[in-house]
Parts: sequence; structure tokens; C-alpha cells
Amino acid sequence: MQAAAYQLILDRRVGEYLLPEGWRQVAAGNRAQDKGVSNQMPAALANRMIHFEVTCSLEDWKRWALPNRIDHRVISFLNFRPELLYRFPNQAAEIKAFPSPRSWEFVHKILPSYGQVDRAFPAICGAVGEGPATEFTAFCRMLEQIPDADEILDGRTTTVPDSPDMIYACIAALVSSLSNNKTTARLSNFFAFISMLMVEYQVLAINDAVKANLRTELVMLPEFRDWLTRNTDVLVGAD
Repeated sequence: MQAAAYQLILDRRVGEYLLPEGWRQVAAGNRAQDKGVSNQMPAALANRMIHFEVTCSLEDWKRWALPNRIDHRVISFLNFRPELLYRFPNQAAEIKAFPSPRSWEFVHKILPSYGQVDRAFPAICGAVGEGPATEFTAFCRMLEQIPDADEILDGRTTTVPDSPDMIYACIAALVSSLSNNKTTARLSNFFAFISMLMVEYQVLAINDAVKANLRTELVMLPEFRDWLTRNTDVLVGAD
């Protein structure tokens, strides 16, 4: 079957059939170490291709997760523990449930069915593994201690969390709530709140808001334009 691709990859044709202009040949597969039922590619076929290895990136994943309304608890937890976005198990016996972009989406789908995170714990274990599930549920319990996102966005509180995990959680909750109701007043309160945080958290909040399709609304905000003028240096390489 792979030999049949030789002509298609190199000559852009199969027999009399020519690949139309503007079309590109792209192939994807697993590496042998991914244990994903992979087969060795013949040298002749491999030599007809340009090869890239794709890695997981939390920032890339959030470009999909935020506009698709992935549960803010999952996003804030991964902001806090980005190394758990993807962690392939070392032991063959552990290759059942492990954290990956796919399995965190499973967690997002699991949560509404259980109401309380503690009740969902066995199912979360079944998606991402016991270790990450334990950390995630402990993180979710901590969320009960952060200020309510709607109260911040409605200007009823300005209480700033004092620990990094709470700040990550608060930012994700704010972006999620703002995406659902993005009035000018709420945007101004969002910006007033994050302006009280350290600059690295401000950059995180703004980048996540942009990924959540709030770019246009932010650009219209005078406070944001002033912030951009003052902080151009910290946004080099940002979204």
C-alpha cells in the first residue's frame, strides 16, 4: 500500500490521474516510540518527503480550547501545570489513561455529568490517569476560594488572589465569563482587575482573551491601548 504512494508523492499523479494545482500531499503518522500501531516507512517513500515532528504546545492548544469554550477549570489547571497537557507514560503497564490534549477534552465533557468534581474523580482518573486527576480535583477545590468572576466583571469586588494557582484560576474564570457577556463595562473591569496583577499575569490574561476571540473588543478599549504603549517590550513573541 505504501509503495502505491511513491508516484503520488513525487510526481503528483497516480497513473493517468494528476493531482490538481493548489493541492498538497500531507501524511501524518505515529513514531515507533508512541506505541501507536506504526509501521516502518520504506526508505524510498521517506526520501520523497520532508519530515517534521509535531510537539504539544499549551499556547497552541488554548487557541483551540478557548474559542471552543473548554471548561475554564481545565484551562486554568493547565496554565498552572502546563507539563500535564501531555505526558506519555514510561511503563507499558501504565498505557491506559494518561494526560493528552484529547483526554483533557474528555475531562471537559465528563464534568457536567457529575456536578461536583469529587464525584467525577473516578471518571477523570479513567481519562488522564490517577496522578493528574488527583492534582486536578485538588485544584478545583481551591477554586472555591477565589473571587467570583462575575462579581469582578460587574465591578462588585476587586479582591486579588495572593497565590499563583489562584491567580491562574481567576484569569481563566474571568476570560470564560467575559466570553459569554462582553459588554464595555465588563471589559473595563476585567482590565482594571488584571492591571493589579504582576505583568506576567497581565500578559497571560490578555493572550488568553485574544485566543477567546476578544481581540476586537480589547483594541477598542482606551485602557488597553495605553497598556500596549507601556508594555510593548513584554509582548514580543506574544499573540
